[in-house]
Amino acid sequence: MRTLITSLVILVFSSCILFAQNMMKQREEQDKGPGNQMGMTIKLPPMMSNIVQDILTKASSLDLSDSQEKELSAILEKYVFPMIRNESDFKIYNMKVNDILKDQNFDPEKVKAEMKVLEEFSIKEINMAIDAIAAIRDVIGIDNFKVVMGMMALRSDEAKKKGLPIKSKA
Repeated sequence: MRTLITSLVILVFSSCILFAQNMMKQREEQDKGPGNQMGMTIKLPPMMSNIVQDILTKASSLDLSDSQEKELSAILEKYVFPMIRNESDFKIYNMKVNDILKDQNFDPEKVKAEMKVLEEFSIKEINMAIDAIAAIRDVIGIDNFKVVMGMMALRSDEAKKKGLPIKSKA
């Protein structure tokens, strides 16, 4: 059981890292424009809701009972929608912090305090993702969960071979 959870955590975080690397390259290109004189910015974390939605989509493709399908649908409402709200709040707050950093005379203590808030958004997002993935596992069972995680690993391997970022289709 611990091996399965460890594998899940490694898969989720490796997906996040690959996705984040692509996003960082895109943001770096944008951040070098004339609007950001100091070249400073805060990088956005990957959209964990996309990863959870992808796992949900793959879980829904299995041969599940009506009650299991109903429980999976409830996960959207309970976890994914709040995660999307949290990601939106993070983006808005991130934009505000970036505006503070555009001022060359910014207050370092204020920036540190604001960064702590952004960190809290990220921790909340990760915790919701872990809870959502555990809920999916509980609904579909360990054997089906292994199948779903195998599907995720295949998608990840295919993307790596093609040199593409790992991104949810949902």
